[in-house]
Amino acid sequence: RIDYKTRFLQLCRNSGCNIAFVEGRFSPKLSTQENEQLIFNIIQGWENCWKDLNSLSESECKQTPELKLIAHFIKKKDDKPTLIRHEQLRKDVWERANVLVRMKDDNSPASRHIIGVDAAASEFDAPPEVFAPAFRYLKRRGFNHFTYHAGEDFFHLLGGLRSIYEAVDFLDFSYGDRIGHATAAGLSPKQWIENVGEYIYMRKGEYLDDLVFAYNLITKYSNDKLKHTINNLVVKIHELYYSIYSHSYSIELISEVWKLRRLCPLHAFAENKESAKNMSLYNHEEWCEVFNRLNLDFEDDKCDCGNHINEDNERKTMLRQYHCPKFRKKYDEIIEVKTTEIFSELDLEELQLMLLKYLNEKEIVIETLPTSNVRIGHHHTYDTYHLWNWIKWENEGNPIPPIVVGTDDPGIFATNIYNEYSNIYCKLV
Repeated sequence: RIDYKTRFLQLCRNSGCNIAFVEGRFSPKLSTQENEQLIFNIIQGWENCWKDLNSLSESECKQTPELKLIAHFIKKKDDKPTLIRHEQLRKDVWERANVLVRMKDDNSPASRHIIGVDAAASEFDAPPEVFAPAFRYLKRRGFNHFTYHAGEDFFHLLGGLRSIYEAVDFLDFSYGDRIGHATAAGLSPKQWIENVGEYIYMRKGEYLDDLVFAYNLITKYSNDKLKHTINNLVVKIHELYYSIYSHSYSIELISEVWKLRRLCPLHAFAENKESAKNMSLYNHEEWCEVFNRLNLDFEDDKCDCGNHINEDNERKTMLRQYHCPKFRKKYDEIIEVKTTEIFSELDLEELQLMLLKYLNEKEIVIETLPTSNVRIGHHHTYDTYHLWNWIKWENEGNPIPPIVVGTDDPGIFATNIYNEYSNIYCKLV
């Protein structure tokens, strides 16, 4: 059994007097019993840590800090491709989410320590769409606080921005939910280009998706500063789409179907409702959303509990192609992309500001993680840390979402929350 006491002693710096609240992450298991045992071990380690600290004569802490837990889902590579992208991970995430729901419904004492849900690890391994159905399910079943790490790992800066947008939109994030890192939304485009060079290599399909996202954002806000990019943007989207899927669709339909990736494909591709019900991860609310968005008008969210989704539906066909191994080979082809092919440095900054406006409107919180971002991100020192851009842009009158400071993984980065605030404070001074 892991001795969590020593981990907490490291976290508390053998004193703990600077800590009032600790948010700890654990990986949820596939059974209630395993989860309860894991949480019991964590809580016991926490209590033993404070017994040791409080026995020290030099300890001046008046009360034990509060510990709460976050169910932490892990992004993993799609090592066994099927007719559905990340099929195994989708099922695994859903099963673990189901166990958390059962614990909550049964009022398990262990579940009272869980205050939120999180997903992290390398963004290159799995996109937000994989976690979207399970996270929306957890939200419907009473879990109220969510974090998703996005915008840290990306090939094109647009891809980092897209990941942030997809996390918020696909997972139905709302007031107080958090995006961890969001580096792409603050990193200087000039600095990014200097780091990666004038040309980069990336998957053709990912570049297409990045451009579709940009088109959505520009048209959503009717941005006058970026109107000059629309023609070239649409032409490039059609060019890439046809080269992958050998078919042409309207830009509006391509844009809609990109957003439909939020849906559970296992529900979407079921022959009918009865067939869907035979799946272990069947969920009535998910079926209703799939049925409405694929069978009716795109904005119609009313469920009439229909049994069949029209097989001739273009949206469904396009979704199938996105998942189909035949087209995924073309999607995964590596191409050379000029970093400023469509958008200049100033244009990219304008896209960053638009995304920040979107986060601000949705009342999403950015969780900035200084030591982690400087050590493994696009920064070489704190001189270029993207937090300074957010402060500058807000001072210039741009809407910037609330920002909080975190440690990411204090064990790996040998840091704590006191150090993180100190790094920021010393640089600002």
